[in-house]
Amino acid sequence: MAIDLPQPIVFGDTSGGLDDHADGSDQTISLAANVGTRTLIGDANSLLEHAIGGADALTGFAIGASTVIGDAITISDHAQGGDDHVVAGASGQADALGDAVTQSGHAQGGKDFVEADSDFSANAYGDASLMTDHARGGNDVVTGTNGHGLAVLYGDAQTFKRLCDGWQ
Repeated sequence: MAIDLPQPIVFGDTSGGLDDHADGSDQTISLAANVGTRTLIGDANSLLEHAIGGADALTGFAIGASTVIGDAITISDHAQGGDDHVVAGASGQADALGDAVTQSGHAQGGKDFVEADSDFSANAYGDASLMTDHARGGNDVVTGTNGHGLAVLYGDAQTFKRLCDGWQ
């Protein structure tokens, strides 16, 4: 299942990337349910090389769809996600991801608390929707509730694709 990133997107640190040995800030961001849809991302669009995401507390509620991501859309190379507290709530679709949509290379997920709550459909991912290569998840707590539909919880990721040793 592809992760939808409803607009507008709010970034905690930068809408660009954090790379080299950059560290994301530790922050608390709460967005109230007074808009139709939204995406909240704790640190940046991407964490690359040896960057480390901040330890963020993120809460995003929306009348329509809400997606909350602990660190970045993409974490790759040897970058690491922070230890985040991520909560997404919506009357429509709610997606909560502890670290990223995609982790690749030797990326490492953080130790996250992830919660998705919705009246329609809720998905909570401990680390990412997609993990490839040698990416690893963190030690996460994942929870979710749903008033009328389906709540789906993933400990690390929904999809794993290992591109080594002939295994996919």
